[in-house]
Amino acid sequence: MYDEEQIWPLYLWPENVMAWAFFSAISTQWVVGPGGVVGLNYAGVHVVREAWQIKRKEWPSLFSAVQVMERATLAAWREKNNK
Repeated sequence: MYDEEQIWPLYLWPENVMAWAFFSAISTQWVVGPGGVVGLNYAGVHVVREAWQIKRKEWPSLFSAVQVMERATLAAWREKNNK
């Protein structure tokens, strides 16, 4: 029987490993308002970027990937809360 709370293995393409690791590292940076989660605190994301010493030329593509995961996460949470 399917249990949505069960943890499934996560398989990543090698080119996505860094983005996923970074997204996991910023998982404490969600901003919550009266209506729920609204997005990531980008100031906090920047602190992690500096701590990880992400190079300036690597940042645009990594940040783009983070924003894709942010939007997907928000959509999944909204869908789950609307059930």
